Amino acid sequence: MSDLWFDDLERGAAWTSTGRTLTEADLVAFCGVSGDFHPLHVDAEYAARSRFGGRLVHGALVLSVATGQRGQLPFVGEPLVAFVEIRSWVMRAPVHLGDTVRTRTTIVDLRTTSDGARGVVVQRVEILNQRDEVVHEGEMVNVVRTRAGC
Repeated sequence: MSDLWFDDLERGAAWTSTGRTLTEADLVAFCGVSGDFHPLHVDAEYAARSRFGGRLVHGALVLSVATGQRGQLPFVGEPLVAFVEIRSWVMRAPVHLGDTVRTRTTIVDLRTTSDGARGVVVQRVEILNQRDEVVHEGEMVNVVRTRAGC
């Protein structure tokens, strides 16, 4: 897929990433990086007795995976200037070890910067599990080069 520049993007355009199954290795690595060793993540017996019925993947890990999956977007190559904002992020449902998530991104707003060299791309982002349930959602904002600005 060739890169799309700001000029090529349209409101309503949407992309869905490939899936990623969240594993024990992912969870353990994230515990080490974040320092979050809450029993819902690391204690199988505790988590089994919880209302979730089993261990959960950290919400911040799920969000991090989504940012990686968004690397498949066609404007993330050379045209991308920056990932600048996350808005109104909501964790709608738990994500368990072994769940497979994918990220759907839909462009909801496009604004050219005052110098015309870049544009602001606002996207609705939904993280879906293997049952096509939205488990996280919100908006992410990127700055992308225009063809005139390259």
